[in-house]
Amino acid sequence: MDELAGSGLILEAIVEDLAAKRSLLTALDAVVGGDCLLATNTSSLSLAAMAAVLREPGRLVGMHFFNPAPLMELVEIVGSVATDAAALQRAEEMARAWGKRPVRARATPGFIVNRVARPFYAEGLRLLAEQACSAATLDAVMRESGGCRLGPC
Repeated sequence: MDELAGSGLILEAIVEDLAAKRSLLTALDAVVGGDCLLATNTSSLSLAAMAAVLREPGRLVGMHFFNPAPLMELVEIVGSVATDAAALQRAEEMARAWGKRPVRARATPGFIVNRVARPFYAEGLRLLAEQACSAATLDAVMRESGGCRLGPC
């Protein structure tokens, strides 16, 4: 933890458990400087609930990446009611510097992309339940014909 003291940005992507994330953020808050931007990759937990444990809750932003992260350009930049506008701007600028395509999203369950993708995954599960094809075939069709980096399985 002490090695992170001089960081300008820390992005956590640990288990989707609010208590675990709050514990990590509390520990980070104790060692990093006030100018360190803290980010979470969550798309299912409350950013405001995570930010509440910080001395400066306004510096927590959501930076939600998509799999496979090295190949996918899109990253959702998300703020809670506690997030400072300057923190959102910094996160967006960093994402652009990394070659990503940032989009702003409101702190709602699933943000934008996961909510739009729900029917995609649900239909894939229906095809598997109906034994219309194998999981490998479904993924191959979506990658090779559908232009997806990953299939629904």
